[in-house]
Amino acid sequence: MFRNIPKTSMKLLENIPHLKDVSKIVLYHRKGYDGSGYPPGTLEGKSIPLGSRILVLVFDLVELEASGLNRMQALEKMKESKSHYDMDLLRTLYDHFQNQAQEDEKKRVKSVTLEGLKVGHVIAKRVDSVDGTLLLSPGQIITQAKLLLLKNHHLITGIKEPIQVLVEE
Repeated sequence: MFRNIPKTSMKLLENIPHLKDVSKIVLYHRKGYDGSGYPPGTLEGKSIPLGSRILVLVFDLVELEASGLNRMQALEKMKESKSHYDMDLLRTLYDHFQNQAQEDEKKRVKSVTLEGLKVGHVIAKRVDSVDGTLLLSPGQIITQAKLLLLKNHHLITGIKEPIQVLVEE
């Protein structure tokens, strides 16, 4: 059933004139650079749409961060799969986040309560519920939606405080 999602999504999008080009990106968004993944077939390398090659990087990066790795650890792990990703794109993504990490090093870590957490804060250390469930990974930026999620989660099961955020020196 899950294997049909890209094809079904493509068929829905290709019927919308201004999204027809996006339909091919969606179709191949889980396709590895080496041709592995979905949908099966001979498409590989640069013949996979650029948007699809970017999306597979982003999807896998988000998955690895959700597993508890920080962003740079996740990117290092992705670099081990040399044939699965467009290495030029992965290198560009890695360089971007490495530069961001270097900028973050110029910031200091501050402890705040949930009440003191603000939209725009950058999470410095993982945020967990009291039962140890990962809620936010380091590097994530607090949005209004994430703040609401944390507040609701705090009401239901509680979150571990204080929360560590990065602030300008």
